[in-house]
Amino acid sequence: MDKKVKYFIVDDDRIFIKLLTKYLESDALSVNSNTSSADAIQEILRIEPDCLILDIMMPGINGLELCKKIRSKPDLKDMKIVIVSGKTYEVDRKQAFDAGADGYIVKPVEPEKIAEQIRRIVEDR
Repeated sequence: MDKKVKYFIVDDDRIFIKLLTKYLESDALSVNSNTSSADAIQEILRIEPDCLILDIMMPGINGLELCKKIRSKPDLKDMKIVIVSGKTYEVDRKQAFDAGADGYIVKPVEPEKIAEQIRRIVEDR
């Protein structure tokens, strides 16, 4: 990847955030995160990351709702959104893409492969 990417992770699992940050930071400009969708919205608008990584099952505003909110912001139309979720059904994947996601990765993830999967989604302009 030639361009350094700004990532933002929204997941209520702090261990997953630490793991994913570790694998992304080697070629990232920055990796920010939040465990609350509601709290993350203002940070995302301020930072304008290149790639937003969301879990679906979150307290309060779930990942699909957050995805829709972000997609409604014209300034963020080029941001890639990747859903990383334990929900394995095709209906969940379809809902994610209908909400505006660019990619869908199922948990549990393979640590050595997830960063590459996300990079491929980001590079697919």
